[in-house]
Amino acid sequence: MDAATVAAGSAGAGMGITSTRWVLCAVWGLGILTAVIDARLGRPSVASPLAFATLLGGVWAISTPGTDVLGRGRALLVIAGALATVTVVATTGPAQGRTWLVDLSGYLLALLVARGNGRTGAAGFVAFSAILMVWVAQGGSQAPLGEVLGAPVLALAGGVVWHLVLRRAVTRERAHRSEAARAASDARIARRAVDADRLEIAAINDVVAPVLRRILDGGVPDAASRLDAAVAEATVRDRIRSPWEPGGALDLCVEDRRRAGIVVVQIGERTGPRAAMPSALADRLVAIVAPVRTGRVTVRTLPPGRGVAMTVVVDDGATVSRTAVSIDGTVVDESRHGYSGQMSGT
Repeated sequence: MDAATVAAGSAGAGMGITSTRWVLCAVWGLGILTAVIDARLGRPSVASPLAFATLLGGVWAISTPGTDVLGRGRALLVIAGALATVTVVATTGPAQGRTWLVDLSGYLLALLVARGNGRTGAAGFVAFSAILMVWVAQGGSQAPLGEVLGAPVLALAGGVVWHLVLRRAVTRERAHRSEAARAASDARIARRAVDADRLEIAAINDVVAPVLRRILDGGVPDAASRLDAAVAEATVRDRIRSPWEPGGALDLCVEDRRRAGIVVVQIGERTGPRAAMPSALADRLVAIVAPVRTGRVTVRTLPPGRGVAMTVVVDDGATVSRTAVSIDGTVVDESRHGYSGQMSGT
């Protein structure tokens, strides 16, 4: 996971929220108060307004509101503020031990690493350490180099750990959200499937309920009731098999032919949600099926991606005809042959 993603998932490692800016400004203000108190008590202190001003610039830049890593300009401003501060301390201040100005400057670089500007912060820390080394070597510090650099180095290590911990936390949170999103999506799909099944069952009930009700009422089965039962059974079978939305012109034509005594079989495989049959295709199929007066009709829907969308085979007992129709209702192929084996076609 890149630094920008970590920053986006952690409000810039906590640096991009307004309260952080004011906390850092409060620390800066308390540092000024400490310098004033030290001056009153006669203690060695860096009281240069320039050091405070450059440090404030770094504080203001590192706490830029937002959820991104700092841009190059603002990151360089943080480094410039930290380096300018320690330079002022090294060149204008009295000889002394650790100073909060040096520590806070190092902390800013550590916070820069934590925010995701790792390479920039590390490069700034190298320059920061070099300045302090020169300062100590020239006797500008009463404390050894290890003591002067101790707190900033620990802060830098803390910044690295902070960033790594946030990276892991953001990674786990994003994974959790992805899993939650997938679970929610699966739940929505399942609900839609259940709703679709309920609608399908309700539609089937509308077809078969009247027939079953007459049977339950104890009426004597006659030719009409048996025909109603046969048509209802075939209609339910069509709904299960057909990839087309029911109730179209073809279904009405098929029901009419079944009631006229024609055996009509619809064959097809549903590979997804039902689609509305194009009107041109439906009109062509009706034109083929409606004139049939005897025999058997087989209407087959072919898998998508072929030049032929549907075929109609009509067997009237004397001849068998096959018509292939494209999705736009165009007759692609037509053939007819008798039981004697003679065939004709176009």
